[in-house]
Amino acid sequence: MPRLSTLKSKTPKGKGIADNIRASQQVTSAMDGVYNGVASYISTQIDPASYVSLGIEFRLLNLDEDGKHLRLPNADPGDAHPASLVFFEPQGAEWVAPVVITNPDYEKRLKRITDRSEIVQGKVLLRNLHSQASYLYSSLEWMFFQFRRQFYRAKDGKVLLNLREVSRWLESGDIVPSVITEKFYPALWGSVRWSPSAAFVPKKSVYPEGRPHIMITILIGEEPTEELLRAEVMTITAAIITRLNSDELFEHNTIPVMAITIFGRMNARVIEAHSSQQALVIKKTQLFDFLTDDAGNKNMDILLGFMCADLVGETKKPNVPINILQRTKGGQATEDEERRLQEDAQQIAPYEQPKGRARSSRGSEQLTTPLSVGRSVLIRDGREYMLPNYGLDSTVAVPNDLPNR
Repeated sequence: MPRLSTLKSKTPKGKGIADNIRASQQVTSAMDGVYNGVASYISTQIDPASYVSLGIEFRLLNLDEDGKHLRLPNADPGDAHPASLVFFEPQGAEWVAPVVITNPDYEKRLKRITDRSEIVQGKVLLRNLHSQASYLYSSLEWMFFQFRRQFYRAKDGKVLLNLREVSRWLESGDIVPSVITEKFYPALWGSVRWSPSAAFVPKKSVYPEGRPHIMITILIGEEPTEELLRAEVMTITAAIITRLNSDELFEHNTIPVMAITIFGRMNARVIEAHSSQQALVIKKTQLFDFLTDDAGNKNMDILLGFMCADLVGETKKPNVPINILQRTKGGQATEDEERRLQEDAQQIAPYEQPKGRARSSRGSEQLTTPLSVGRSVLIRDGREYMLPNYGLDSTVAVPNDLPNR
């Protein structure tokens, strides 16, 4: 848990601390609602008519021929609508450098990936949808991790790199609690037909200030469909909730997620999603087919261009809660709202959490309060408001005079 004194140094005005905490509460509450609603949805496919009631704001992710975002001629570059925000900039298929065979054993592997005639002719046995998804995922892993690429001229004498080394991502290996907290494990790994398979977090060497973006691959051993699936939305929201509760990302209220979903029938798609105060914003590509050579090889490069995307966008917003935005005029808070925000800040600022012990500013008594929720405490009208932490035990600062419950 970040110390409030640290937050205060980053946000000079107490009003900013109160605003950010309440905005974060709204984002976390919205994502929790989406996860719970989708987890209890009766079908594996989500009916588009249910998107609004589930808290999903959906748009198609349109791409140009090279696999980059398609900019509409009449698009407003200043559009701040949540669904218009961009957090990933794919490189495009043309950017992906050709493979250089550095190991003789790799040549046969590359041929199996790029020449799909053996699959079409049945020489490679893919008995079911899950094995087909696994085969495509294995091919993607080889193209991203193993094969060296000719990004430089041979005479330059530079070391040949694979795409993972060129990308902005550091693989976290197996899904770890910093990506998806253990609370979600039973729901996300309880099916034999689907599961998250790998996760990637930004490289500190590229983004030393830290970025909340995340990339996840999801294997779904089922028929491909253009509709969103419960598996995809549950995985995305679980990752968002986990990142929202990360100590290192306390100031980030927007968590962008790129999900690469791999289906049976050698199909895949890309989802770009992010959190907002009102809904989970999801933008989805159409399905990519990998069964034929021409389309499959081009689509593989498009997918690799996504995996090497630049991580962009302002993620420390929203930092003002919705109700304040609605009650202000011309961007200025009313005098009453300003007063109440200052009162909130005065309640928050004195409390720190040194090494797991909560200390009251009104005396020397040490209070340790194990709660199942809470990152920070906000006191208003004698009541405490805490930032939810979704079952992760933590200790919060509690003043001496809180009413008993």
